[in-house]
Amino acid sequence: FGHEGLISNETSNMEFQRLVGLADVYFELPLRFGGVEVLGRDDEVGEAARAQQYALAGAFIASRAHEMIAIWDGKEARGVGGTAEVVQWRRDGRVPTEYRYPNNYFPDIEMTLPRVIELPD
Repeated sequence: FGHEGLISNETSNMEFQRLVGLADVYFELPLRFGGVEVLGRDDEVGEAARAQQYALAGAFIASRAHEMIAIWDGKEARGVGGTAEVVQWRRDGRVPTEYRYPNNYFPDIEMTLPRVIELPD
């Protein structure tokens, strides 16, 4: 959540918790790539675990959303779990095995190609 020089992880997490508290309903994915302690680390290990957890969330959305709108700069993926990667999974019609999340509450749907709207520079 936080980025160097912008906002601390603690402040960012507090804001996220406040926003979740305003939701009528929300769904939590499991912590598959590390527990709270690992995900909260402010080092390369924590950053890698958070990126994988973001990828899990992106894969869940890409594989279950009936329609997906992505605000993306159109550039190649620069890491794990980013918008470019999630858009590519949707375009491919599948997500990598390590990010698949099978369950009975949100069954897989037929993934349709995303609608891409390109804006002029």
